[in-house]
Amino acid sequence: MSRTPSSREAASPRLRLIDAVWSLWQTKGHAAISARALARCAEVPVSTLYNHFASLDDLFVSAQERALEEARQWCSMQLSHLVDPASQPFHMDGLGRIMAALIDEWVWSERRLAFAWREGLLLSQREKGYQGIGAEWQALWSGFWQAICDMCGVGAYSRWTSSVFEGEAALHMLPGRRVLDRACLDELCQGWADWLIGRLTVEGPWRFRARQRALDALPHLPDHDDVARRIASAAADVVEHQGMAGLTHRSVAARADVSLGMVSGRFRTSADLARLAFDTIYSRLVMPLEAHEADLSRGQIHVSRRLAMEELMLAVARESTSQSFASQLRYLRGRTSGRILQDMLGMEVTVSPLDAAIFSDLLSGMQRAGIDLSQPGDLDRDGSEWAALRTLLRSRPMADAAKGWGF
Repeated sequence: MSRTPSSREAASPRLRLIDAVWSLWQTKGHAAISARALARCAEVPVSTLYNHFASLDDLFVSAQERALEEARQWCSMQLSHLVDPASQPFHMDGLGRIMAALIDEWVWSERRLAFAWREGLLLSQREKGYQGIGAEWQALWSGFWQAICDMCGVGAYSRWTSSVFEGEAALHMLPGRRVLDRACLDELCQGWADWLIGRLTVEGPWRFRARQRALDALPHLPDHDDVARRIASAAADVVEHQGMAGLTHRSVAARADVSLGMVSGRFRTSADLARLAFDTIYSRLVMPLEAHEADLSRGQIHVSRRLAMEELMLAVARESTSQSFASQLRYLRGRTSGRILQDMLGMEVTVSPLDAAIFSDLLSGMQRAGIDLSQPGDLDRDGSEWAALRTLLRSRPMADAAKGWGF
């Protein structure tokens, strides 16, 4: 549905520049965008940019507003396909199937819009001038999932459902095996529907196989000497706190307290530095939970690490050759979230890897909505969110949880 001018010559320079921003968000990322790169992509002189926009930021805001407009049209079209005035409301069992179909449609049929959405969220979380854009995306998905949950008779859980959608849609953008990944998406969305009837779920056969493949493909990161480890840690810290735009040899050298020559001599190109940063971020995310104990006392989650993870996922989503890395990001997440969920529900409750993945989606969506989970006290802000979730998931026995899948 994303409308691109049928002919670049026929489109106005303003639309061509907005189109160029969308293209570069999808292919290069926000950090790579400059006035010269935009002009080259739009096939206009650099001066044309400033004839139509007061600044680069003005162009970026306009590109986000255009993306929001088209996303609203997409949401309206999807709702119109679902609504039949003569029909009865959907049963809640249908929510999982609807959710999986919508995630797949949004991510693959509207791919440029999906990248604009993710870049808009990152901008809104890193730069105050874009916070209004982030709020508009939140309102869009909140209203969309309220309407769908109302149709399915679970309107009270629309906010949580919107959070799970946002987390899982971001992961579904990653390259992989489309048929397998769609089967796994169906299992996760059905798992979320199970949660909404008060029942934890079990890992289905497709996600089990995908997770085992991801485990088998885990990289063996090279051993570094003390200086290289300091540089690697500094590179990851820069991405966590400043984003990809802040990752330079100079910023890493300053963070690691080593000379610029020492960084550029060991990691010569920007690509080398980026891979080093991402390898380190990845190792932090998937290391055994025990190594996180100092940072993760009962729900303590670092917002900066989540933002770095989102930057990492966007970078991997742009690389069709990163299937094994994408698989690890998609199917090995949830170790920390699983521990938090286990603590919340009690050790007598069985939490499956799929439950942990669902809870990971839920947590990331709640953080993105502005709930700061970096302080343990916020996990029970007014006691409402977490008490309600705990009550829901402990309200009835977990049917068939111990049966497994027989293979």
